Amino acid sequence: MPAKVPERLLALYSLLVARERPLSRAQIREGIEAYRELGSHAAFERTFERDKAALRQLGLELGVEHRYGEPVYSLDRFGLWLPEVRFDAGERLVLGMASRLWEDPRYGEEMDRAVWRLGLPASEAAHRSRIAVPGLDPGGHGFEVVLSALPRGEELSFDYRPGDGLTRRRRRLRPWGVGQRFNHWYVSGWDPERGEPRTMRLSRMSGIVSGPSDAPEPPPGFSMTRTLEDLADSGGARLRLRFAPGLLPVVADWLEAGTGLRRDPAAGEPERREGVVVLRAEVTDLEECCRCLAEVPGEVEVESEDLGPKALGEVWGRVAELTEAAARLTRLLESAPAQDAGAPHDPEAPRTRRRESNPRRFLRLLDILAYLGSRPGTTVGELAERFGATRRQIGRDIDAIAAAGDYLIGGGDLRIESLDGELYVHLTQHLDRPLRLPPEQVLRLLLAMRLLAEVAPELDPTIAAVTEKLARVAPEDSLDAEQVSIRVEPRTSGIVDRLRSAMEGGRSVVLAYRSRGREAATPRRVLPRDLYTTNGSWYLSALSLEHGDERTYRIEAIERVEEDASDAVATPAEGRRRDAAAASRPGRESDAVAPDLARPGPGVTPSAPDAARPERLLVWISRGAPRIAEQLDGETLRPLRLAEDPAPGVPREGDVVDIELRDRSGLRRYMLHHAGCVAPLGAPGWWTRA
Repeated sequence: MPAKVPERLLALYSLLVARERPLSRAQIREGIEAYRELGSHAAFERTFERDKAALRQLGLELGVEHRYGEPVYSLDRFGLWLPEVRFDAGERLVLGMASRLWEDPRYGEEMDRAVWRLGLPASEAAHRSRIAVPGLDPGGHGFEVVLSALPRGEELSFDYRPGDGLTRRRRRLRPWGVGQRFNHWYVSGWDPERGEPRTMRLSRMSGIVSGPSDAPEPPPGFSMTRTLEDLADSGGARLRLRFAPGLLPVVADWLEAGTGLRRDPAAGEPERREGVVVLRAEVTDLEECCRCLAEVPGEVEVESEDLGPKALGEVWGRVAELTEAAARLTRLLESAPAQDAGAPHDPEAPRTRRRESNPRRFLRLLDILAYLGSRPGTTVGELAERFGATRRQIGRDIDAIAAAGDYLIGGGDLRIESLDGELYVHLTQHLDRPLRLPPEQVLRLLLAMRLLAEVAPELDPTIAAVTEKLARVAPEDSLDAEQVSIRVEPRTSGIVDRLRSAMEGGRSVVLAYRSRGREAATPRRVLPRDLYTTNGSWYLSALSLEHGDERTYRIEAIERVEEDASDAVATPAEGRRRDAAAASRPGRESDAVAPDLARPGPGVTPSAPDAARPERLLVWISRGAPRIAEQLDGETLRPLRLAEDPAPGVPREGDVVDIELRDRSGLRRYMLHHAGCVAPLGAPGWWTRA
């Protein structure tokens, strides 16, 4: 049977670690049975090149020298292994809390592995803090490229669209720091073209690639925290919006989200003139403003002295492009064979297990080896508890380690034995040492620490101690803690503090809350049970004292929090139910930019028939817009490639996704907002009915 990739990588790593002198390609092939089994020299060359690339991608650099006209290889051992670092009980608690803040499951698994390497058992890493902390959303592939380039001093090249424009141009930036404010990620650094520092929003950067740079390093004393403090979320051009009164809830949703438009702080309440509402607003992002207007094409008039006739013409041109892209995609998908999209949705059917990547498995095998090497006699059960896995999973890992040892000629460098249920390994020198954390993982932990410091200042001394120790576990001089920062706005922090205090004290409060689709806020008496976040947005789960059931409320839609004069207090049974609900939450819930489109909206309970028999809908979602599937909380059934292009710049590859439909007209607006990227599948007339 051909060798599996993780076992082959482990054999290659073990061979290179065991040899003090560099090895030629012929020596490597001779020393690893898995390479000899490949047969032809060409097959070995292809496989070895892939394995080298996989190790380098994981931060295990292979040094290359030339001796007698041929390349020889060795592992670059500088900064390869983790220095000794110890955390006390309080520091372990904070580190475990920080490791759970990243919402992306891939990042969560990486953080788990990082804190395991730092000495935290799985039980501490998985600790769910009672402190309400917003989750960290990486915001797409570009974030990973930035985090990788930052400690390496590389330069970014990308297409950039300014907030007050609709066109992109190629830009360059050598990043000095990265941080989050106003629920957006920002990258600060040196702009070689302008010859000065610049700060850019990550969501406006696309097509990001990295490469060598000769731009200057961060100056002494550079602080991303100060950079974020100097940012202003002030609006751009001022507008007057005119629309029918029935559209006021829709416009209110736009202003509350603030991604494209925001209420002009200098303006008062909306004016009503002869059956028309006039509302003053500011543009926060012109492209997002166009997407808002495209939700109700032709139904909102716009006046603006700041933009002028030419810019307004470009706005309406962009709105027309978006509506046409949505219509075109809908026409392409109306006749699609929906019946072949997949099996009927079964809510009781288990979800398909996500396949673990080969590099991720290889790293876990290395971590298990390091743990066994320093603790001989460990049992399978102890390993399962240590790494948060099942006994069956650990058993497969042990078999994989044994197979990797078999692939080494002689097998003496890597051998594993089981005596009376206890495991013992025979290792070459250094295999019993854990790998040093790559800079990207340290940066993610540091960002999480920054966020903890923002919302839990009582932890500041402990956070400072952990941050200092984390700086020692990355390769020397690869990063500075001042290069990352998080800022939570005072309004959000104040509301969350009051809700957290009420939740911990078991007291009820009165919220001034505006539901989506409503014009104004109304009072809601609630008993707070849980605070959580998805994709940077805060949510409150609370018992509605008026309705007697648990509902979800958006923090951004809460205008104020007041003490409840009736002072309802949670009973011990209610407190236990609240704790059980928090403990049983399956990770962080999926994001809902418009949560009531495909499932019950926050603070809104569907009618009984809908709740009992929710309608389901198949939609096509472009592969170029993966966040839409998360936001609609759907289940991917199969891929579907379109016969024609759905819209300029939108890939034809997509997925058929099964969603639960709650608000037909709201979902239509959402599809218009994300024109060309999502549409109903095999449902003629759906668009018109919506």
